[in-house]
Amino acid sequence: MDQQRVLLNKILVIGIIILFIGINIIPQVGSLSFEKYGSTNNKIIKICTKNSTVYNSDIEYWALLIGVENTTSDLSAEAMYESLLSSENWQKDNIKIITGKNATKTNIIKGFQWLDNNENEDDIVVIYIATHGGQSRLFGMPIDFPPIDEADHCDEYLATYNSFKYSFLANIRDDELNSLINKLESCGICVIIDCCFSGGFDDISRKTNFRSKVPIPRYNTEEYSSTSFIEDFTEEIRNDGRVILMASQEDEYAYAVPNKGHCFTNVLIKSIGEGLGDFNNNGFIAAEEAFNFSQFRLGLSKWETQHPKMYDGCNGDLHLTVSKYNLDFFDNCESSDVKWTTIDHTGGIGDNLWHISEIDCGSPIHCWYLGNESTMRYNNNMNNSLVSSNIKLGEKPLLIFISNIEKEEGTLDSLMLDISTDNWSSYQTKKVISRDYWYPEEISLCSNPYWNFSGKTIQMRFRIVSDESIPFNPRTGIGYFMIDDIQLYSERMAG
Repeated sequence: MDQQRVLLNKILVIGIIILFIGINIIPQVGSLSFEKYGSTNNKIIKICTKNSTVYNSDIEYWALLIGVENTTSDLSAEAMYESLLSSENWQKDNIKIITGKNATKTNIIKGFQWLDNNENEDDIVVIYIATHGGQSRLFGMPIDFPPIDEADHCDEYLATYNSFKYSFLANIRDDELNSLINKLESCGICVIIDCCFSGGFDDISRKTNFRSKVPIPRYNTEEYSSTSFIEDFTEEIRNDGRVILMASQEDEYAYAVPNKGHCFTNVLIKSIGEGLGDFNNNGFIAAEEAFNFSQFRLGLSKWETQHPKMYDGCNGDLHLTVSKYNLDFFDNCESSDVKWTTIDHTGGIGDNLWHISEIDCGSPIHCWYLGNESTMRYNNNMNNSLVSSNIKLGEKPLLIFISNIEKEEGTLDSLMLDISTDNWSSYQTKKVISRDYWYPEEISLCSNPYWNFSGKTIQMRFRIVSDESIPFNPRTGIGYFMIDDIQLYSERMAG
């Protein structure tokens, strides 16, 4: 009887909550449709063509940027605002930003209404939300609010400011977000969600490198599957003409740095705002390209792993900003049959150990690897080079690559970057800092008069030198040099 009474009490509480929603929450949404894929714009679109060189001035760009409650999220939303405005196709009046205490459920819904009132079917929209995410539960029981459409009987949600102060009823559920997006007519919509997925709200307090002032909410935050959150949430809001960028993969955290913002947002801004990652060199940064660029820069630290996820419902590229750089050279290191020559400068004493490997990578699934895979060590007395073919650079060139190095400490064992303009009759050298985890390197090739290769044709090489001492890191017992995702950019000239 006691168990039945407890069950009846739970049912009564749930009934009261549903009644509360009907009276207080749903009226805020107005006449929103709750069709799962019920967009009024179901046409498959091609936002751009690869040979486009000038953005279409008939297209207007609109954005709603939301940073919920804490300083870190506010900074991320504001940084996204500045990055969009840095591109000539964005106008200040076309961007609404809602942050901090203003990021209530009511204000967020009003923000979507502002968006709906201004955009039309010829436009492109960006929706950015930096917050926390989870699954709707009460007393540990999953809740699927109307429409009853969840296979796991549990709605996913994004937190608003009200959620932290009052009740989880003030969250934005996946059904609600989908309904808000469905009211938009724009031919292309990019949704960016940067939030933590695993462990509800308490995931922050259990991570030492993510300090937050967000208070613990007043409801149950028991563990749930981040896999189901990401898959279910993305499933709810996906549709034709939409690109959805989410900050992390299954069973991962989405990281942030106090006073610096969310990590995923920061790397997206490197592409969207600074104009890096125009992989098809058409003069635009597409949402898909920004996502691909972010993969080169996240999940690289030995302390944290974070791998973004994308749903792409566009038949073509969804242009977001105008690129500021040409891509002069790119190698994702997935094949050894192009671009590079390996050379042993010792005449066989140190062996030639550069090769393409699957042993590890910065982005799937290969990298250039120097070492013996069977022993996980390199050799003594090495002088091995990985040499590029000729590369014609533009103005203000920038080299980007990621590296991972395990070597003997305090020795001459080093990774050197050599650049020559005369087929190696002479060359200039920079030493690459050694880090025993994947790290994104950015090296200007025009930093001073003695290291300025603007407008020149160059060859570059990654050269490994080792002495006669132990060829590994004594702390780990392993030794190797790895390089991945090599990119050379130059400034895009006006006109």
